[in-house]
Amino acid sequence: MQQASLIRNTHRRPIEALEELIEICCGPSSNIRPICRLIVHQIQFLPDIMTSAAGKEITTTSLLGPFLSVSVFAEDQLDVAERFFSGNLFVDKSISLTLQQELESIRTSLHKIFHAILASSNCREAMLTYLATLLRYNEKRAQIQTEEFSLAGDGFMLNLLSVLQKLSVKIKLDTVDLLYPFHPASFVEIKNDTRLKLTCQEVADWLKYLERTHKWVEPKFPTQCWFLTLHCHHIALLPALQKYQRKLRTLRDVQKMLDDLQATEPQWKDSPFASRNKELIERCKEQLKHLGKSKLYTDAGLIDPVLLRRCLHFYISVAEILLSLLTQTSPGNPIPELPLPQEVPQKFTALPEWYVEDIAEFVLFTLQFCPSVIVNNMDNSLITWLLVVVCTPHCIRNPYLIAKIIEVLFVINPNVQGRN
Repeated sequence: MQQASLIRNTHRRPIEALEELIEICCGPSSNIRPICRLIVHQIQFLPDIMTSAAGKEITTTSLLGPFLSVSVFAEDQLDVAERFFSGNLFVDKSISLTLQQELESIRTSLHKIFHAILASSNCREAMLTYLATLLRYNEKRAQIQTEEFSLAGDGFMLNLLSVLQKLSVKIKLDTVDLLYPFHPASFVEIKNDTRLKLTCQEVADWLKYLERTHKWVEPKFPTQCWFLTLHCHHIALLPALQKYQRKLRTLRDVQKMLDDLQATEPQWKDSPFASRNKELIERCKEQLKHLGKSKLYTDAGLIDPVLLRRCLHFYISVAEILLSLLTQTSPGNPIPELPLPQEVPQKFTALPEWYVEDIAEFVLFTLQFCPSVIVNNMDNSLITWLLVVVCTPHCIRNPYLIAKIIEVLFVINPNVQGRN
């Protein structure tokens, strides 16, 4: 599987073989999956890290890493663009759709594999630890400045995200422990994150109070899985969206530079700078060619309506959880009258700021690049959440975050945009 590739179509058979193997059951009630148990007991299931590039290393050294590494991104498969994309817009669009369908098929198979292992009670803890470790080793992806060579690529992380999304899709929100991020045995780490309203000292004081007054119970799988999925969106999806937008900005900047140079050629063609500018023009053309191909495979891997639809459905559930924390009601229940009281629950204000910001970032991105996903799948609970936050600005300390949510409401409502 280490050498498996979409280009040579060598990825399918190993995945199918593992998918068949994990279905083997034995025991009096046929409830024992020996292959699942064998997998999690392998040394290479979660090997020790030997280098400083832990995020990248674990994608290749862990047993299931190569299965998650099937990708259309050039950082994972250098020859994808050369092999599949010709430059013909109609043909490339068809190829992109085919690749997206193949990726979705792979992700469905991966979900079956991970689900089978998690369904085995004696394997569940090992698998959850593996998933949490993948996220922890790659948490630096969410930073503004990253060393990409030391971290897992977008293809790997989006496959992992898809698996977690599929695992979370049937989780009932009333079974999720809303205090799990603060649980002593939590798989997710928020210690260094900026909070919605509380300062570091206020968070520390509140956690001490929580230790004295709250009786922690052992986390259940629905809670662990849901929060791992939430954090995976932050580590896998959002950095990929931001990288895509940076790529488009670079593409526009290079195109503008080329246009300016060509437009002013009569002015400089006889000047001492002529040779330098001609060389710069050739360099811009070459860079545009490279960036154009890069955009094609990124479109195939990221601007995928099926993937984005799953993300939207999950973020709708996040909005419901946040709304229940803010209003102190159960998920799905009617909210109290607005405006809400000035006293905001600390279990809400102690949450990371990105829990809210990521929803806004995702909706703005999807409205720009794949608006049909939002138009056809928007849910009232997400709109309600956005409106409640705008009507309760004192619940969030950062005014720029409130402004971003207002921007989402503005962009999402064509009636507002149409006014003079």
